[in-house]
Amino acid sequence: MTEESRSLLGTPESVPEEGIFSLSELDGKDLDALVRRSCDFFADRSDHDRPLRDTIAGILFTKTSTRTRTAFTTAALRLGGQVISYGPHDLQLETGESLEDTGRVFGRMLDMLVARTAGPVEQLRTLSRYGGIPVVNAMGQEEHPTQG
Repeated sequence: MTEESRSLLGTPESVPEEGIFSLSELDGKDLDALVRRSCDFFADRSDHDRPLRDTIAGILFTKTSTRTRTAFTTAALRLGGQVISYGPHDLQLETGESLEDTGRVFGRMLDMLVARTAGPVEQLRTLSRYGGIPVVNAMGQEEHPTQG
């Protein structure tokens, strides 16, 4: 993508990454709050205000998954979000589109992304930086924060 087209689309070159890539990046207070909030949701699935209402979550799984993919999809739906699922052959990465451009596309259309790919976790950071959206690590090979 050229600088001119990036400017016309209002897409920044990149922004600081955000998301959950590793549990070691969370301090004790944040980790405790995350666990408490999760327990509250689990205790009463209907006693919350649908915090993902009006949110579109991309679920990108280029590797097979039963539990993780189902868990993230179900969680997003139960929290009021809408889900777009991508499989291993749904993106243009295999035909020459860069990871940075893919991140920009995601950033224009999604509010967040959950991803498990065959590559390193650095790919998730790149998607977040160029998309400007939070990315949650669902990787199997590298640290998988949701299964700690």
